[in-house]
Amino acid sequence: MYAATATHPDIAHATHFLGQFSSQPTTTHLAAAKRILRYLKGTPTHGVTYKYNTNEIPLRVYSDSSFASNLTDRHSYTGLIIQTYGHTVIWRSKKQKTVSDSTTVAEYVALAFASKQSI
Repeated sequence: MYAATATHPDIAHATHFLGQFSSQPTTTHLAAAKRILRYLKGTPTHGVTYKYNTNEIPLRVYSDSSFASNLTDRHSYTGLIIQTYGHTVIWRSKKQKTVSDSTTVAEYVALAFASKQSI
């Protein structure tokens, strides 16, 4: 989880998804966790770096959702990236608390979450 939250935003969704099954993992979940670890071992130079660049826009916020992508309970996922001066400072992948009845509703929930995080 540390790698997903501090240095490797590219594995955030996969680690969040596996975290749901930490109380009763199966061999499939263990295989998926090993695959994430192999990915991290194969990409040791990838990660987050910061350099000050005044030519960039001071604040950018991106959000997206995946409508009913969790086949277990039909909840949607929210993705969020907040950048300052072109550098990512916050990234999140979170399962939405409610079941959305359309893509538009799922996107509005993601937008509200992004607004709260940016404030």
